[in-house]
Amino acid sequence: MLFDNHTNFHYQFPEPQYLGAKFGLLNWIYKFIPKDTKVALDAFAGSQSVAFLFKQMGFETFTNDFLNFNNQIGLALIENKDQTLEKTDLEILFSANTNSQNLITKTFTGVFFEENESQFLDNFRANISLLENKYKQALALALINRRLTRKITMGHFAHTQALNYAKNPQRIARNPNLARSIKSIFLDLVEKYNQAVFDNNQQNQSFNENILDLLPRLENVDLVYFDPPYVPISKTSNFTLYNLNPFNEVDQLRLKKTVDQLTTRGVKMLLSNSFTAFTWDLYSEYNRRSLLATRNINSDGNNRGVIKEILVTN
Repeated sequence: MLFDNHTNFHYQFPEPQYLGAKFGLLNWIYKFIPKDTKVALDAFAGSQSVAFLFKQMGFETFTNDFLNFNNQIGLALIENKDQTLEKTDLEILFSANTNSQNLITKTFTGVFFEENESQFLDNFRANISLLENKYKQALALALINRRLTRKITMGHFAHTQALNYAKNPQRIARNPNLARSIKSIFLDLVEKYNQAVFDNNQQNQSFNENILDLLPRLENVDLVYFDPPYVPISKTSNFTLYNLNPFNEVDQLRLKKTVDQLTTRGVKMLLSNSFTAFTWDLYSEYNRRSLLATRNINSDGNNRGVIKEILVTN
């Protein structure tokens, strides 16, 4: 690792199972982070691995993602200074709750989960609000969601073969978590997340907003890292459909304008994207570097491997 000269690097980020996560590229990204940075923003934070790197480096860290799922990880591991899930918290989360709405039981039993697992999730979700503060609640949400990406095939809910795969010995041999209970995998992860909570003596914050609305309100930011939804490298590799309004070419151009404005103000910037003619040309006046990154995303397992990405700096 390149990080031995920083005091907070004995805190380990819980490894994500997240399509496009930058966890595997942190060594490379680290090389281009200005070491005189004081305040850093991870603008499209996703799994929060880059924001966690900023926190480890001692920066005052702002992190943002349009998806609240990712914001909860930011609350749990970036903004949170010292709150962890203790035995009494786990007892609350695992207890029966008569106020459960049974949404998962009614909607996803027989699709993603057996009935007992659906009931467990409904009770768990209803009990989160009973935890004493938002950081414990965020930890519980981050943990249960991380746990579900281990259980659900390929870590996403467009894949509906989870129950069939959980009964397939060959699949289970490759991924034993398919046949394990939700509760058991959750308990495996608790200590990893608890140990990732630390105070870097800064007032870090996690946001759940459109980054173009948030940026003008953040003062004294020295460095912004952009990891937007990537420009698709083909018609079948579009992983930007996070909601009904996908991040499209117009949005990429708006982002480029924002990069130009930050550069004019003297703010340092790093930006990741897929390597395409469009992205390479779009940032032609900036420093551009390419890297081959491992991505296990393809409907044909034989075609999974490395793809080319770019890192842009000013």
